[in-house]
Amino acid sequence: MLPALLALVTALCGYAFTVEGLKHLQPAIPFCILDLMISSIYGLAFGAALRGKNDDYEKYYNKDLLHYQNVELEVEKAQKLKELGLQADQKEVNVKRSDDAEYSTGR
Repeated sequence: MLPALLALVTALCGYAFTVEGLKHLQPAIPFCILDLMISSIYGLAFGAALRGKNDDYEKYYNKDLLHYQNVELEVEKAQKLKELGLQADQKEVNVKRSDDAEYSTGR
């Protein structure tokens, strides 16, 4: 958006300097250019601060998501297995049984 605004102001300033009918606008042109420069600097500073906040949020979110996936989901899974009466030992037995079945069928 800023390049479009810059092109528009440049075109208007060039037109105002060359057209004789807009002589009354010529004293205001330096103020318009100064205002454009100040708003550009403000936009750069504001954009950099906003980007820094977004980067910090992204780092925090990724860290929180990793913690959720590796800790909280595992704890919840263990609790649900305990509620259902399944334990890790029974799970290992089922895995061994399925391995034995594969060997007995010749797969």
